[in-house]
Amino acid sequence: MIRKIAVFILVLLPLLLSACEELPPLADPTEAPLSFPIDPRFREIYDRMGGEQVLGRGYSPKIQDGNLECQYTRNAMMVFDASELNTNHYALAPIGLMLNVKEAPIPAPANLTSRYVDGYVIFSEFVPFRDSREIPFIGRPISHVHFDPNTDQYTQYFENVGLVRTKGDPPDRVQLLPYGDWTVNSTCRPMQNNRFPPVDPQFSAAAAGLGPIFTGYPLLEARVGLDGRVEQVFENVVLAVDVSQPGQYSLVPLSDRIGILAHPKVPDAKDPNKTFIPIDGEKGYNVPNYFLAYLKQHGSLQTSGMPITELVTGEGDNYRQCFQNLCLVNYLNDPDGLGVRPEPLGYKFRSKYYSEAQVQPTSTAPSNTVVIQIDMPQQAVATSQEQLINITVTSGVLPVTNAAAFIRVTYPDGSQSNSPFPLTDANGRASITLPPIQAPNLTLVPFQVCINQPGSGEVCNKSYYMISNIP
Repeated sequence: MIRKIAVFILVLLPLLLSACEELPPLADPTEAPLSFPIDPRFREIYDRMGGEQVLGRGYSPKIQDGNLECQYTRNAMMVFDASELNTNHYALAPIGLMLNVKEAPIPAPANLTSRYVDGYVIFSEFVPFRDSREIPFIGRPISHVHFDPNTDQYTQYFENVGLVRTKGDPPDRVQLLPYGDWTVNSTCRPMQNNRFPPVDPQFSAAAAGLGPIFTGYPLLEARVGLDGRVEQVFENVVLAVDVSQPGQYSLVPLSDRIGILAHPKVPDAKDPNKTFIPIDGEKGYNVPNYFLAYLKQHGSLQTSGMPITELVTGEGDNYRQCFQNLCLVNYLNDPDGLGVRPEPLGYKFRSKYYSEAQVQPTSTAPSNTVVIQIDMPQQAVATSQEQLINITVTSGVLPVTNAAAFIRVTYPDGSQSNSPFPLTDANGRASITLPPIQAPNLTLVPFQVCINQPGSGEVCNKSYYMISNIP
């Protein structure tokens, strides 16, 4: 198998898993009562990886699919590839890439004290778990850390497994997300299961401009809200657009809609670490400069709306302040990887205005065809900057080597160009650098990456990036 995992699997010492030997499988009262014995093909590696305490119980019998043999567990999928000429037969399938959870990478934050890999800050409470295992067990990070206040859990998605930790648990308690449960299928090709709805095209530019950490994942598909506008609920904000003014998005006043009460207005505190925002004559609210610096990166007060509270100390001595459209939290005492970010109030909004029947994640039929994953280090570049486009080409669970992909770019004047990628490498990856484009500020540059497949024509994946000269 292309990924050199067997060395890890076959020599993994039991002590690598000692940190979670006493942990029960992640509780889920709604899970299906699937249970299959672990096939002898996978028994040794299953036990060495931590057995049921880590990977969960068997979720399928052993499945034969051409040269592949696989078996789902609740939290992963174990694969044996009989076609390999060397001893590297075993792997965990990169199920995370099938879940619609991959987020755009970000530049390394200033004063970083946690681990930064491939454009993602690894949540510091996940670092010991990750470092106690060979990297192929978990795979590369594909998301930033997320916090769900409904469950008090931090989650972060990686290629092969997802990690979850409940706030306040003992330091060594890290568990795996139920990847296998989400994607179990009758073949060794993981089912394309959209863990979260896609960003609606009406909000694509806005979400890209604000950034994935700012908005969080979409929680619902776009739909008509109470005010007649089309809205999409994200973890941290709610975006809305008037159908008569396409492209003119705004943020729903989330604080008012979920019942956050405004504080009495106060005079200027004359605090050099805060900026006074007048609301009513000489009274208003004092906003920490670090909140204003964060908002400046995301549209300033035009995005957040005016403040409606003073700074307060929240749970765990975290600092919190609410604005018309969102609340900001400075996670002072939480591990690195959070810092300043919007509070995930979208869950409360969804719970208040939408029934559970409307919010279930959607899924599509399984696919054994070639899939093209697109990754860009930056979603927005200046007119003077080049744009790097990375792709990963897979077929089922395996990377496709020597694939000849090309990129078709549509320019602001309507013209197009086709440029070939280098052939994909042993990991199915290739990159191309696009030259700078002179275009007005906030112009979208759509493109698609395609591969010609004999007998089935072009297989393509579409994306875009933004021209932004905002400092």
